[in-house]
Amino acid sequence: MIFVGKVVGSTINGGVNIVVERYWKGALKRQAFVYTAQDSSCAVGLADGEKYLVFAFAYADDVGALNTNQCLRTGRVRDRGTYIRLLGKGKRVKSK
Repeated sequence: MIFVGKVVGSTINGGVNIVVERYWKGALKRQAFVYTAQDSSCAVGLADGEKYLVFAFAYADDVGALNTNQCLRTGRVRDRGTYIRLLGKGKRVKSK
């Protein structure tokens, strides 16, 4: 999955809630819970209120759980302009 969203709330059980604004790959709802590889050399800290470009995946045995890390190039939108330009416009998530 590839999307841009804003972190809402603090880290919970090694992950964060993200309100998805637009996406390029994957079927996403308006809000996603994403685990952030806390015990890894690729751990990424996602701060409340910040917007991120998120590259995420789901393990086959996880039901709907998304995972991301720094090694996938997840990072703040302001630092990922090149990637966003290469991805293009993306699709807006519909409000429900």
